[in-house]
Amino acid sequence: GLGISMADFPLSLSTLGEIYLKGGFNGYYYKFKTEGVLTTDAGKLSVDGEMAIPRNNTTPEYSGFVSATDFDLGTVLKQENYIGKVTAEAQFTGKGFSLNKLYENAFLSITKIELNHYTYQDININGTLDRKLFTGSININDKSIGLGFNGTIDLNKKIPVFDFKANIDNANLLALNLYDKPAILRTGIDINLSASNWNNITGLLAINQLQLTTDKKQYNLNQVTLKADTGYGLQYLDLKSDIADLELQGKYDLPSILSAIKRTIKTYVPSYNLGEIGIVKEQNFSFVLALKNTNPITELFYPELNISGKNEIRGAFNTNTNELQFSGGIQKLVFNDFVFKDIIIDQENTSNR
Repeated sequence: GLGISMADFPLSLSTLGEIYLKGGFNGYYYKFKTEGVLTTDAGKLSVDGEMAIPRNNTTPEYSGFVSATDFDLGTVLKQENYIGKVTAEAQFTGKGFSLNKLYENAFLSITKIELNHYTYQDININGTLDRKLFTGSININDKSIGLGFNGTIDLNKKIPVFDFKANIDNANLLALNLYDKPAILRTGIDINLSASNWNNITGLLAINQLQLTTDKKQYNLNQVTLKADTGYGLQYLDLKSDIADLELQGKYDLPSILSAIKRTIKTYVPSYNLGEIGIVKEQNFSFVLALKNTNPITELFYPELNISGKNEIRGAFNTNTNELQFSGGIQKLVFNDFVFKDIIIDQENTSNR
């Protein structure tokens, strides 16, 4: 026999339903060439390739060309809410079908693909896939976004590693269904970090020359950098930008910080409406926040608020003791028609007070 079980094939192949091949077959069961059309429940695939199955090795080797027209990729991957149909063609050489044996070298040209209810056009992907390590380039020349990507994404490790550069040009966030208002984004991204969630980020992320153009104004940021590290049960995060600098050190859960602060405030002011409070995880960290030019944020999300001058706030937050401390000063704050100057902040809340 061939010595290959269905476990060697991706589980998503089962969603193709019945598969029929109409075309030519030349060779033996362990080495053959084929050309024709595969008909599946998800659509048709034109194939022209060859495969060799070494008699002393169950990992098949193959090469060839495949094309698809309006192929229902979302159904195959069981991601119908996000992915739709695709029209594309690919040239490839590789071996193996399961992820723990897969090695693929391919050039993929996508004429169109439906993602997040938008049809992207003119995408080229050139690279290698070694199990779950992708090395290569991605280029998009769509009317609503231009994108250039070059680098690696390694999902083989316990904590994934990302090392790549990308440029985004004229991304129409409204058309792409990424934002609910007219906005055009341009920026460059440089990433060299490892992370499997928000709390174990280690490495560097840099966003360069960010430009966001709305129907009212254009916002520009020269650079945003994020440095993060973990070790000995502690975390460190250093965020720098034209808008503000933030440093966190200790033990934190980034997704639940806001809910944790709301819960602590609610303890002392039960009648104050802070909106929904989500799941709270342990927080025990010190922080330094230096506000610079906050206009790009406040004009977009809090137009009634304006903060200017030299402003810095230091403090600590501990959910175990329900303690929130912060001190510092704000030079000038305008809220609607109210103007506040030279604000001095010195606040401490504990479970004992």
